[in-house]
Amino acid sequence: MCDAISISIIKDVVLITTGVIGSIIGFKGYSLWKKQLSGIDKYNIGKKALLALIDFEDGIKTLRNSLSPSVTIPNPDDSINTRTNKEYQKRIEIAYDKRKNLLLAFKECDVVTNFEYSKKIVPLNLIFVDVIISIQIHLSSLLKDSSDNNMATFKGSTGLSVIELLYDVGAEDKLNLKIRNHILEIEKDVRKLFK
Repeated sequence: MCDAISISIIKDVVLITTGVIGSIIGFKGYSLWKKQLSGIDKYNIGKKALLALIDFEDGIKTLRNSLSPSVTIPNPDDSINTRTNKEYQKRIEIAYDKRKNLLLAFKECDVVTNFEYSKKIVPLNLIFVDVIISIQIHLSSLLKDSSDNNMATFKGSTGLSVIELLYDVGAEDKLNLKIRNHILEIEKDVRKLFK
């Protein structure tokens, strides 16, 4: 009888020990799985943020490049100034969508990482606003068929004139260099999500 009780106790101890060990393994596996998912989330959000930066830069270049292909179908009855206005309005709409995607991507980074990545893109937003204001000043001067005094006096947060903000002059373009430098700085921080 003593052997039956000993076997029963040993069996209970082995079952309890197995249950505890199984629970520990399960908990560690769950923690590892959760950490892996968090890493995947950070990777995907970091990738989305980097792509949004590239799209945003492309949107600014499209706004500023007078040689970009037309995004509207011209109406032959419209004056050249009206066609220019319509063309810029469509480009602005496209650029706003790219800016919205940039803002959303960086807000997601904020949520997942508990770090304020969206503050890092404030300089890019200021540049965007300066370019839009420059376009509006240019368009208002075209539609009035007169030179607008704001064309000569406006200096945005970048310190650049309307003409410098409005037209992309290539490799040495001051605004492109500012945008590129801001993006490189932001990319360094976002790439930390991939580690």
